[in-house]
Amino acid sequence: MSADSLVRGFEFLAATPLLWLSLTLAAYLAATVVNERCYRMPLLNPTLLAIALVVVVLTRSDGIIGRHTLILFADLGSPKPSFAVSGGM
Repeated sequence: MSADSLVRGFEFLAATPLLWLSLTLAAYLAATVVNERCYRMPLLNPTLLAIALVVVVLTRSDGIIGRHTLILFADLGSPKPSFAVSGGM
């Protein structure tokens, strides 16, 4: 596998929501490895670690998440939360 084909593959992923799906799956796999190496310590739950990793990556990306973001607005006056999807096509 050459570096050029790796770059082309990353460019394809970056142009689609598959980048963020790949990031989420990779974060979960990495968190599972960390959890197993720490003898399955409950504090190092793979789901919590994966969420933390994805949040860090998204906050450090400085807006490159673009139109694929979902924002939850909790309205304290209503019994149900309302959802808003940012961006468009």
